[in-house]
Amino acid sequence: MKKRAQLSDGRVIEYVHKDKPPAGGMKKVYFTPDKKYALCFYKDPNAGRDSNRIARIQSIIGKYNPTVLRSKGGAAPDQKSADYYSQLFCWPVAIIEKPSLGILTPTYRKNFFFKSGKLKGKDKNGKWFSNQKLRKFLPPKELGDWYGYFSLCMRMARALAKLHVTGLAHSDLSNNNVLVDPLTGQCSVIDIDSLVVPGRFPPDVLGTPGYIAPEVIKTRSLPPGDKNRVLPSNWTDLFALGVLVYEYLLKRHPLRGPKIHDTTSAENDERLAMGEKALFIEDPKDRSNRPGPDKKTLGFQKELSVTIDQLGPFLARCFTKTFVEGLHHPKKRAVATRWLDAFVKTEDLLLKCGNSACKEKWFVFRGGGSCDCPWCGWRPSAPVPYLEFFYSPMPGQFRSENRGMVGYDGREVREWHVFSSERLDETADHKALARFTFHKNQWLLQNLALDSMLSPSGNPVAYNQYIALKDGDEILLSRSTKGRLVKVKYVR
Repeated sequence: MKKRAQLSDGRVIEYVHKDKPPAGGMKKVYFTPDKKYALCFYKDPNAGRDSNRIARIQSIIGKYNPTVLRSKGGAAPDQKSADYYSQLFCWPVAIIEKPSLGILTPTYRKNFFFKSGKLKGKDKNGKWFSNQKLRKFLPPKELGDWYGYFSLCMRMARALAKLHVTGLAHSDLSNNNVLVDPLTGQCSVIDIDSLVVPGRFPPDVLGTPGYIAPEVIKTRSLPPGDKNRVLPSNWTDLFALGVLVYEYLLKRHPLRGPKIHDTTSAENDERLAMGEKALFIEDPKDRSNRPGPDKKTLGFQKELSVTIDQLGPFLARCFTKTFVEGLHHPKKRAVATRWLDAFVKTEDLLLKCGNSACKEKWFVFRGGGSCDCPWCGWRPSAPVPYLEFFYSPMPGQFRSENRGMVGYDGREVREWHVFSSERLDETADHKALARFTFHKNQWLLQNLALDSMLSPSGNPVAYNQYIALKDGDEILLSRSTKGRLVKVKYVR
């Protein structure tokens, strides 16, 4: 049966009414006949009288909205940025006033629904991919490979960084509120209508178990209004982000280990393990919560076959800051922009696994000659090239950036690799400027679009020309003042 809803801007929109619509904790959902939009009505019959809630939604749909141009009342500087963040968020587009208060949102994109198996047609809640037990229920073709999880985590960090830079906090970041698609490496942050604006719009909820920061759990028994009670904020978002990244990349929770805090009460043991006594399972100094074959794990992973150190130095440092230094000191946690920077640098270290039976297909080159796949043990039969990055603080001088990129056949070099001034963000140009090629047992670098590339001998490299990559060679990618010099090393 079709019904009509009135939006706050005066428009009237039709939707299909059902007796038992899909529902969450706060809203019930109906769809327009063409299923392009979802009408999410608040269950609370008094929601329409809550002026603070309405003001929050108005601000979120308006001035804080990164998917709408500033000239139209949003926050996007240009259409390219608006389109980009429309892919990272399922952002509300209007307020519903009648028959009751609600929000109008675009429906989820098709890739965020399962296409096969028992869950066909259901949305891709992250729990199905991050939980080892639940993954067993999914068809292999729905699982994707490790690069897909890496990519969606990088996008998730970018989405959170955008919220935080704008002055917002999600407050309930969890696998329930981030749809994921490992097959394409995409994600979409949902439940935007409850965003926190510090000092103006407080959080509606404390979060989702497993993703609630320890300081929130520790103080949640204090009465509302107590100055010592910690509520969701940017700092608690950072804990939740770390948990999500850890779960997607390593398929386990960072705090759920074998350590028992209370033998008399499972509920109190859980409260302590996730709150006051929380301990990272990979804490370098206190190994009492670390899974191992000699410990009773109560169903948890028996040992850590792959650790954060095998994800490369940049991600490992973010995990350490979040779950060691910042676990009980929120302001020491890795911020979203730091996570994003770590992902960008780590992406340059990704290698394809040569084992066709490897389920993950990708791994991180970790430096020091570590080219073995941690998932299956495969090692390349021949050395692979690593280009160490050098930038120029002044003409004629170059300094190492202590980072670089590892090559595989077909890997492309883009502007953020060539120029130290460029960043991989929504404005980046993804045009391939050079390409790695393995030909007749020799590694080559082809110039595709660099107009001032110089060979190790100092000669210009013309378009489409190849140069051999020899150990110790130095190649100037561009004679621009921000152009990088790269030094070739071979690793195995």
